[in-house]
Amino acid sequence: EINVAPFDCNSLGLQTSYSVNNGAFVNGSSNVTITEGDDITLSLLPNATPFSIDGPNTKPLNTDSLIITNATATDDGTYTYTTTQGCTISLEINVAPFDCNSLGLQTSYSVNNGAFVSEEETVFLSITVGDDLRVKLNLDNIPFSVSGHKTKKLNEENFIITDAQISDIGSYHLTTKEGCNKLLVLNVQKLTTTSNAKLEDIIVYPNPVPNGKVKFVLKDFLNETINVNFYDIYGKLVNSYLIPSNHEDEEELNISILSTGTYIVEIVRINKGESIYKKVIKLQ
Repeated sequence: EINVAPFDCNSLGLQTSYSVNNGAFVNGSSNVTITEGDDITLSLLPNATPFSIDGPNTKPLNTDSLIITNATATDDGTYTYTTTQGCTISLEINVAPFDCNSLGLQTSYSVNNGAFVSEEETVFLSITVGDDLRVKLNLDNIPFSVSGHKTKKLNEENFIITDAQISDIGSYHLTTKEGCNKLLVLNVQKLTTTSNAKLEDIIVYPNPVPNGKVKFVLKDFLNETINVNFYDIYGKLVNSYLIPSNHEDEEELNISILSTGTYIVEIVRINKGESIYKKVIKLQ
């Protein structure tokens, strides 16, 4: 008479084992919370015990660890370890969103090898044709990529524009590996001779705008084409208006399609490549 008794899984003394970002291994836990972007290695004790893993990520039956790199929300869930004997043990992994505010990121820039200037909010920067621009994040050794008219891959190097041209005008997004984003809006002006007419003297009224219609006093810029761009507080271009050279002393723009809120208005003097930024508040 042969009696086949069930295998006693308790005899194996199984324990989950994990390491976050190549740190010390933690043994015997049933759950762990990590942050987006973390790396985690999943193993099993006793060592050299063959096991498979089922869950958001899987691995076949062998003695290798399961390594999850640059964790995202899709890696969140229950991971079930199974041995050759069919014994199971589980580890719950919670992937928390990365708190970008914890980094204290600022955009830092230098023009023509001058001192770096750091700003926490969206940067609206005007430079001149031919200038050199260097852009980085305020914290050392943080990889970031840049998207825009010119781009940079994810690394720790500065973003550099040499001999800036009008074609470099635009928005540049600096993004860390965790997805944290900073914005620089770049304007490149042509070298111009001194003129009595100054863009900063343009009057924009009423401000706040109560009825969706805002006026620009342009009597000092007759026979000049003027471009007016509206950006939201995050630096996104939300509307653009071209005022032709045959404009009146005052031009009225209808911005009723814009949502209630604060906008940065870029006024561009097309023929001279000059621009200035003003703040406009739109009421309901």
